[in-house]
Amino acid sequence: MFVKYNLLIYIESPLGEAKEMVLERNLTKRAARRLMSLYSNAMWDERLRRNEKAIYISIQDKHIEERYADKNTRRETVRIVHYIKKIPCFGK
Repeated sequence: MFVKYNLLIYIESPLGEAKEMVLERNLTKRAARRLMSLYSNAMWDERLRRNEKAIYISIQDKHIEERYADKNTRRETVRIVHYIKKIPCFGK
């Protein structure tokens, strides 16, 4: 039996607003890691279009954390964490 994972995103603004969403469900660990990096790259491109740059990036086995700041004011705008979480499975 294979262990399955969910791919989640956690977004936190400097004002303290935070939200968490499930992006993909029932993935293998390999697929979850690949999708995690793809979603992270897509978010990177979107932030560049909004005139923001990455000021902190942490890439780990089960999560990618990024912090972005406005290029002009250098104030932090958003913190984004993509991570995978093991789905609890119960026997049949």
